[in-house]
Amino acid sequence: MSELRTRTLTGGIFGAVVILAIIVSFWSFLALFTLVNAVCLYEYLQITLTSHKHNKSKWITILGGSLLFLSPFLYQFFNLSQSLLLLAIVVCLIIILIHILLEWLPNVHQSLHLIGGIMIISMPLSAVFYLSGYNEAYNCNVILFIIGLIWTSDMGQYFLGRKLGKHLLAVAISPKKTWEGLLGGLIVTVILSVCICSYFQLYNLKHSIVIAVLIVVFGTLGDLTQSSLKRHYSVKDSGNILPGHGGLYDRFDAVLFAFPIVAFYLDCVK
Repeated sequence: MSELRTRTLTGGIFGAVVILAIIVSFWSFLALFTLVNAVCLYEYLQITLTSHKHNKSKWITILGGSLLFLSPFLYQFFNLSQSLLLLAIVVCLIIILIHILLEWLPNVHQSLHLIGGIMIISMPLSAVFYLSGYNEAYNCNVILFIIGLIWTSDMGQYFLGRKLGKHLLAVAISPKKTWEGLLGGLIVTVILSVCICSYFQLYNLKHSIVIAVLIVVFGTLGDLTQSSLKRHYSVKDSGNILPGHGGLYDRFDAVLFAFPIVAFYLDCVK
């Protein structure tokens, strides 16, 4: 089977699973993104910390990152006071920090990878709770809309870049990305955003365009950031869970940058 066919088949099945999990119920949505957070953290740590002697630290970091990711949900669902929730998170992070300092005090570089994984994966991914309207009633429409635009941007940049790409965007980081692909992905994403928002009356014209631009720009930055990380450690993919695509971190790198910036924008204009 050709690489493109494998990529298309895997992408189709993966997309269907993600969409169904988001649509079925809040609990399937919660399970999906909790799993995504844990697996992305694991893949990030597998890239940056290759030695088996670090396994204990990795699992402690994944536990702490999962708690941080789930903190908005825990706050709302269990009706916790904000101070109590913050105290629990701080205590958990202190435990992780003490473990890091006791085990790796001589090697600050490795210690920072554990904290960095939480900061670049768990913290931004937790914006999904704001986008889902968890504090009022679960609404999958905005999540589906944003993820659909991210996927549209990815596919537009990939296929239009292959067809029309001549000028490289960041040759030292991602040799296959081109300015033509980026521009094509932007145009296609803006058109789709305007059409969806107009038909379903989600947002007005200005907001639909701004959201699409933010998703393309910051999604691409997320992609390039992960590509830079993999290139630094001479790794092709973050994992092999998705044939033709790599790992979950490979598929959610754009999401990690797009979710928080769109959530911030929507909060500013609501």
